[in-house]
Amino acid sequence: MSQSKHPTPTPETLDLLEAAARLRAAGLSVEASADRLRVKRGTLSKYWSQYRDRAEDFLRQAEARRDERIVIEARGLKSPGPGKAMRAKIEHATLQLALGTPRREIGEALDVHPNRIAGWQKAYPEVFAAELDRAMRVVVEIVRRLAGTDAITDDRAAEFIRQAFSAGKWTAEAGKPLFDKPEEVALTEFVETYYKQTRQATLAPASLRLLATTLKYWRSFTGDPPLVDVTNATLAHFRDCLTQLPGIKGNTTLSPNTVRRHLRYVQALLDLAGPPRPRCRDAAGLLERVPYAKPPRVRYSEPKTVTPDQLSALYQAAETMTIPRIPHVTPADWWRTLLVAAFNTGLRRGALLSLRWDWVNWNLRELAIPPEGTKTGRGQTLHLNATTLAHLLRIRGPRELVFPWPYDQSTISHKFQELQEIAGIPKAERFGLHAIRKTLATALWATSPQAAQIQLGHTGLGTTQRFYVQGHQLLADALDRLPQPEAFTHQVA
Repeated sequence: MSQSKHPTPTPETLDLLEAAARLRAAGLSVEASADRLRVKRGTLSKYWSQYRDRAEDFLRQAEARRDERIVIEARGLKSPGPGKAMRAKIEHATLQLALGTPRREIGEALDVHPNRIAGWQKAYPEVFAAELDRAMRVVVEIVRRLAGTDAITDDRAAEFIRQAFSAGKWTAEAGKPLFDKPEEVALTEFVETYYKQTRQATLAPASLRLLATTLKYWRSFTGDPPLVDVTNATLAHFRDCLTQLPGIKGNTTLSPNTVRRHLRYVQALLDLAGPPRPRCRDAAGLLERVPYAKPPRVRYSEPKTVTPDQLSALYQAAETMTIPRIPHVTPADWWRTLLVAAFNTGLRRGALLSLRWDWVNWNLRELAIPPEGTKTGRGQTLHLNATTLAHLLRIRGPRELVFPWPYDQSTISHKFQELQEIAGIPKAERFGLHAIRKTLATALWATSPQAAQIQLGHTGLGTTQRFYVQGHQLLADALDRLPQPEAFTHQVA
């Protein structure tokens, strides 16, 4: 059957055939080329057959470039670029980079250290940039074609999101949008032109970061359609794609609670675009009817707390710490004061590292945190007990921050795990600073639930009880103290 009986190939199909031709010129079969390009084998075979003339033209061009390099090398002349084997490695590396594959995985596939890839980029900048640019154009077209379709609702969602994020970064650097801007208002445009204008002043930094992540997922999975085209099915598709993304721990997917958080953020934005109503009087009225998708059910897990012995072991092990290096403060005192403050105030890590000395009222023994110093954006005044005050005095100095940390955030997590290793805490029992916050909540709840709620800055008891209180331990302690009838404890001879 002649090619003329087939429809004219689209630009994205031609880009796909050109990329496949380069791989075939390097010795790969059609099937192997499809695997490298992360497309279905049948799809590439069909395109190769339907548009054979164009495909073979691409193949001849790729082989000509390869033969030209071989002739130059055979004549003993200095090659203007990498040799055949090196070029093949660069082509593979740039293609995988375009697909969002981590450099570690690319290095494993090529049996080289990941840093070698950066070396190739430095040694052959023009070749590397050209190959990466060519591969990125193919990936961008693939992402544009798949976004919002059922092709990414299966186990390929995680792979697709890597490609979409890679394509989005590349197009942003080129000053171009990943998806064409629709004539009518889309969700991301609505956020910039209306939501941030009316609500941003009330949002905490953490909420803004979550919003940015949610919108990245939304654009990638749906293609960011006009608001009027968003349906219940669109939201359900977004939700189902989120459930396929990898979780924090290996071999897990995104938790239902995290999926619910992203979905509810989009739902809140759509509600704001809908008609005004008593609970949303500033709604924009762009939608007559707001679409809806049922979020996953919340899953509650028992909060992880820390034992007094574990905290004592950490306190003693702090003697071995070598950073941070702060004038007039030893690393040991810095870590010990951080542990004491975390346990006695229940502040989150970000809030602890943002504490300023001018927030401390030594006479009233209070810590007055302004709204900008909390995650919720609500100010908070905390009592400082004698133990906390004594440790703060130990590290007091002429500086702005109480706990300056001149390194990135990943370093403090790494060092805190290192501290636990030195303290002899088994790997399976190690924890983050947030577990200390939950430990305080559990201890205060046993005496006064309201005190626990106020100390943690929650608006209701429900949040404190569900996510921060180790109920099993509280119940066990209460049952151990439960008075027993005399006959129950009578020792029978």
